[in-house]
Amino acid sequence: MINYKELAKKNIFNTEISVDGVKEMVYYHKYKPDLGIDVNNNNIYIYAINSLTNSWKKKPVDIIEYSNINDVKISVCRRNYGAIAGVIVNEYHLDIIINLNDGSSYQLESQSWNNFIKMIDKLLYKDVQVIDSMDVYINYSNSGKKYIEKLDIVFDDLADKYQISHYRAGNKRY
Repeated sequence: MINYKELAKKNIFNTEISVDGVKEMVYYHKYKPDLGIDVNNNNIYIYAINSLTNSWKKKPVDIIEYSNINDVKISVCRRNYGAIAGVIVNEYHLDIIINLNDGSSYQLESQSWNNFIKMIDKLLYKDVQVIDSMDVYINYSNSGKKYIEKLDIVFDDLADKYQISHYRAGNKRY
């Protein structure tokens, strides 16, 4: 069995977010999810995802109790999917780092924007400290897809301001 907690030390996992067992319909381009997280009232369950069928394994690979979370940091990363007719095609994904009390962490990249909002609502309800220096949660809550469209204009400035990579080229943590 793969030890995801050990892999998490050096890898960023593409992740599908489910809230109370409800998944969000997302079309995945180049980077399909490695993990699925289900956020419910008691815990966060982490599941491996079968790369061929895109189905979640039945048994979780980890269970995170809310009391074991030190904080959750959120921001945005940009992926470049190539060029169409000379125009670079960008996608903006959520960058979520769950820091645990034992010093370990999971860095997750997700395209589940709507379930992200529900996930953060649940974390805040459970008194988990959420660090959102870029105001991703409030901006997406207020503007939805218009916020993502606006990122094409402002992302370079945000990347400079918050010292984040302009493009995420791989899934290795540094």
